[in-house]
Amino acid sequence: MKKQSPSNIPWLPLLIFVVLSFTIVITGYRYYTTETAHIIKQKQDELSAIADLKIKQIAWWLKERKGDVSVILSNPFLVRTIEPFLKNPHDAVLKKEILDFMANLATYYDYNSSYLFDSGGNLIIAYEAQAVTFDTSTMQLVKQVINTHAAIFSNLHKDEQSGKIYINYVIPLLIPTKPADLLAGILLLRIDPYEFLYPFIQSWPTPSKTSETLLVCKDGSDALFLNDLRHRAHTALSMRIPLTNRDVAEVMAVSGQEGVVEAKDYRGVPIVAALRAIPDAPWFLVAKVDKDEVYTPIRIRAWWMSCIVISLIMAAGATSGLMWRRSQYYSRLYEAELEKQALSQHYEYLTKYANDIIVLSDQDLNIIEANQRAVEIYGYTYEELLSKTIKDIDRSDASVPVAEPLERAAEDNGLIFETVHVRKDGTTFPVEVSARIIRREERGFYQSIIRDITERKHIENEREQLIEQIRTANAQLQELSLRLVEVQETERRSIARELHDRAGQNLAALGINLNFLQSQFHSKKMDKIEPLLKHSLKLLEETTESIRNVMSDLRPAVLDDYGLVAALRWYAGNLALSAGLTINITGEDLPRIPLAAETALFRIAQEALINSVKHAGASCIAVAVERQEHCVRLRVSDNGSGFIQQQRTADQHQGIGLQTMAERAQAIGGNCRIESSPGHGTQVIVEAFV
Repeated sequence: MKKQSPSNIPWLPLLIFVVLSFTIVITGYRYYTTETAHIIKQKQDELSAIADLKIKQIAWWLKERKGDVSVILSNPFLVRTIEPFLKNPHDAVLKKEILDFMANLATYYDYNSSYLFDSGGNLIIAYEAQAVTFDTSTMQLVKQVINTHAAIFSNLHKDEQSGKIYINYVIPLLIPTKPADLLAGILLLRIDPYEFLYPFIQSWPTPSKTSETLLVCKDGSDALFLNDLRHRAHTALSMRIPLTNRDVAEVMAVSGQEGVVEAKDYRGVPIVAALRAIPDAPWFLVAKVDKDEVYTPIRIRAWWMSCIVISLIMAAGATSGLMWRRSQYYSRLYEAELEKQALSQHYEYLTKYANDIIVLSDQDLNIIEANQRAVEIYGYTYEELLSKTIKDIDRSDASVPVAEPLERAAEDNGLIFETVHVRKDGTTFPVEVSARIIRREERGFYQSIIRDITERKHIENEREQLIEQIRTANAQLQELSLRLVEVQETERRSIARELHDRAGQNLAALGINLNFLQSQFHSKKMDKIEPLLKHSLKLLEETTESIRNVMSDLRPAVLDDYGLVAALRWYAGNLALSAGLTINITGEDLPRIPLAAETALFRIAQEALINSVKHAGASCIAVAVERQEHCVRLRVSDNGSGFIQQQRTADQHQGIGLQTMAERAQAIGGNCRIESSPGHGTQVIVEAFV
């Protein structure tokens, strides 16, 4: 077998592999140690937070219980009732009042049972459901209070007879006298720890298989467990651990040690625990979790990290080997591959865009490659085209030099722009150029995909001409509409004047004649003729009033004489009176605006008011007129039923009315918009530029 010479050994890939492997191992190890410390710190912080929370809650609970003595002793009812009852224990009324008081203590202060003793320590009244039993320890507390006249809050205590666990609260009932207070009686309150204290201690705020909280106290040479444990039953005030077991967390707690520690628990299992002393109580709290539970996620992450590190090392080895093989291959083909890649990418675009002109040029804009479409469009032979530059086929009088967009294409990694190219025969045609630069090491090539857009430009020109024709037609239509409105208003004014000058005068003369005839008849003939004359006069008055209304509807004289706001007030007053609703007109008298604009705004407001009355069922309408710098704004708002604007043409009459308002606004160079929704009324807003 032929030995490999030192010059053929791939030292660089081997060095890269070693460096990568070392970096991966160090990074994985640092990540593992950091995550381990983070998880342990997180669990320690969690234990400390839970311990602190429970300490505060227990301290508050003890303070609240001890504060009850102030409430009880400050109650004048209690002493005034108990003193005469102790003198006469057979008084049923006083006994019932005292029992009611004890019931309130059980209901509102969470005392399981209560007992009343006289000053000699004899039981007088008991409030509890079960039989009354007192062990020696309880009676000693009563005697101690008799001697000291001071309240006593006992430790957790297991009754010797019943075996139940209580906390006794013994309170003296004192009668203020001089020189010393007189003891009237003693009140014994019992607290059942199973109702609040034990459930609260045993609860844990997060899911956990081994976490628990427990209370201990120092009892002689032992650490006494005050509550039942998660992993052992019936341990409250019965399980003890000698203080000589200094590696046990419960012993550490009663010995005065505080903080987070790693130790063993009552089972001998390694744990992480937070130790705290409860203020104003002989109790100590231990919040703990098995060390195995803490380190389980650490072991899982260590396993995954090992797998990842091994995989990365294998990947680094494979990558190093591949790099070495590729370096050997590319070292032989480097020069040939550079030109081949440029031509390969060029011909990929050539295949995709074969219907367009495709030109490849160097950084000096010399054409080095072109497709057959370029030969057909420009009229040069293939050889002639390769002797040209991009500047030769670009129009010489272009406002932007052709090199500038190509330079921008190099900066922006591609650019699309329009220009004009020239054929061999001198004719020009518009083109769209999509240019991008192809880089190979230090060399750059411009690839341009050129599309003849002569037809598109022709269509764009025709579209612009059509748009201009439509714009001109719209202007003519608007002018015609305005002229039609002016003619209509002129005709209305003429008809109103004719009615006034002819029919009005004739009706007035007819009224004078009828009144004269009425005055000429003798009284004997008046009985038959007078009713006919009166009926004729009434018909004459109604006809005259109808003609006046027709004249006002055709062309209100107040609009010509006093302007828009006055005409709106006149019309709204008549409409409100006839329709039985409220119409508010706001707006100061404006300077006179062109008559066509005043007429259009009045007719729009008239249509909007009629729509509000007939179709919206409005009870209140507001009309506002505002004058701005070059604009008059009219707003008509109602509290009617409203409508869905997309369906406003469902009612044919209403749809025509809305369209008419918009056309009148457009005729004077303004705009009209309508805002409405079902149940929220309607607003018609018109802006006329004058």
